[in-house]
Amino acid sequence: DNTVFLNGANSLASCAGGNGITLFKFDATIDPTLPGGIENPIQMWSKQLVSGSGHSAAFSYDGKTVVFGHEPGGGVAAGCPASSSAVNKSLFIVNVDTGETISTVLMPRVQNSTENCTWHNFNTVPTKGGNFIVSGNYQAGINVIDFSQPAAPKVIAYADPKPLPRTTTYGGDGYPDGGDWSTYWYNGKIYEADIYRGLMVW
Repeated sequence: DNTVFLNGANSLASCAGGNGITLFKFDATIDPTLPGGIENPIQMWSKQLVSGSGHSAAFSYDGKTVVFGHEPGGGVAAGCPASSSAVNKSLFIVNVDTGETISTVLMPRVQNSTENCTWHNFNTVPTKGGNFIVSGNYQAGINVIDFSQPAAPKVIAYADPKPLPRTTTYGGDGYPDGGDWSTYWYNGKIYEADIYRGLMVW
């Protein structure tokens, strides 16, 4: 996923993908075809933070940090049981200027061996009152994270539904690849797109 932070001559773009996370800088006010313009951004750094692919990235409201999420198991595996590695259950808070990891957020709620779970799709709440992420996490549901202090992020709210039922309509073991595909804040509400239950607004 790609995310853009528009701030005139100090605009940024991030890409979370197969090579981890890459950060670019560009000037949104000059001719887009010139070096450093919209069509020719300057790469600041590229980091492989985990052994697998990256998935999502979002900038803090002040543009000083970027949050990186990845998707071990391709989003269908049970990535958050007690036996899962800390890396697989972690979200990364990264320094925009250097690419260095400032801190991580560990999924705070253990999921069972049938619940697919990763830090999947998220966005930043646009408020000057601090830096907050609203995240969708498949069957781990919703997490709202306060990372106003980048070295000490914390989950301040969540909604974690019960495990989905086993049925005969899914493959192999009968357990569904379901849960919260993406969760976004917009205009005072949280919009949750759940693969199994549909759209929910909080």
